Amino acid sequence: MLFPKYFYTLAEVSEKLDCSIDDLLHAAKLGQITLSFDLDLIRTEIKGLDIPVTFNFKLFGNPIAECPSSFRAYAAGYEAYSEYREAKNESYPDPSVRLFSVTPEQIFLLIEHGFFELKEHYDREAGVSFELIKTKADAPYPKIKFSDILICKAMYNTLIKRHNDVVIDTSHDSSFYIHEDAMSNKAYVVYCIINEVWPLPTYMNKPSEKQLFEFIDKKGYEFNDTEKKAIIKVSTPDNVILGGNKNSKKSDFQFKFNRNK
Repeated sequence: MLFPKYFYTLAEVSEKLDCSIDDLLHAAKLGQITLSFDLDLIRTEIKGLDIPVTFNFKLFGNPIAECPSSFRAYAAGYEAYSEYREAKNESYPDPSVRLFSVTPEQIFLLIEHGFFELKEHYDREAGVSFELIKTKADAPYPKIKFSDILICKAMYNTLIKRHNDVVIDTSHDSSFYIHEDAMSNKAYVVYCIINEVWPLPTYMNKPSEKQLFEFIDKKGYEFNDTEKKAIIKVSTPDNVILGGNKNSKKSDFQFKFNRNK
């Protein structure tokens, strides 16, 4: 591909997976897959239509000053983010600062009404929340429509892995084959780990193999240790190596469902 592709439309994914868009929406309602929207489109709509609202960004309830530098630059606006990218010598903008997860509740509204109003949003995966503050009482909130819904590259790759019959190398120099009749269970656990572990906050240690084994066991499937290692390997980002000593300056690992308690 001439240019890097960071996200896909529902139509692209449904064609690739040979399923309907309704199938994707149903899976999203159940929390089995994550859909996203591009905040850049909303900011463009606000600016183009001169809608009198402003954004207030927070990180896990903390001020924007504690967000990663790339997100702080993005939140400050187009010019600040362009300057940040130029200083970092980035040819393309980092799409992760633009994409926000659509919640199951928003999926219900989207299916029922064809859109949902964006008043406030909390993205558990990104750990970032924001609210839109009206500067005029009668100002409309921007709307997210079906055409705005996307699937990010990481989620797309996960779906492709679930769809295809794949071979996963294990640390035992052998191959672990995901049989078609059992693929859905293993693929589901892979998705759960991706959804509940990654990405890690910069202040947190990596999970141990023991913690991930216990997480898999709680899903109720009878996998052996070799299968568990294979599941962990395919669900771990390529640039992450598990194991090693803990960093004493970082907090203990927590799954996402415990991070904001």
